[in-house]
Amino acid sequence: MIIFYNKKSGEIIGTIDGRVHDEGQLKVSITQPNIEVDKIVCQWKISRQYIKNGKKYTEFEPDNVQKDTFIEIDKNSSSVYQYKIDLETKKLIKI
Repeated sequence: MIIFYNKKSGEIIGTIDGRVHDEGQLKVSITQPNIEVDKIVCQWKISRQYIKNGKKYTEFEPDNVQKDTFIEIDKNSSSVYQYKIDLETKKLIKI
């Protein structure tokens, strides 16, 4: 997930959903009149691969210190708007 936020208030302005982003998505930026916008990127990484009944499975986990938060947001991407960015730590905090 890529989260765009207001650099002065921490308010989340928009997102690009997804677990793994290509170079084009990573280069995306948002501009808004009179608002400085920054972004946080949370890529997901392979946590485990296994074979069950002859079929290969891959499990992923967020590559971020706020793993549990991003797992919850992944279940319902619109829930990201229940958070804002702490401007000092750059972490999501529930509002």
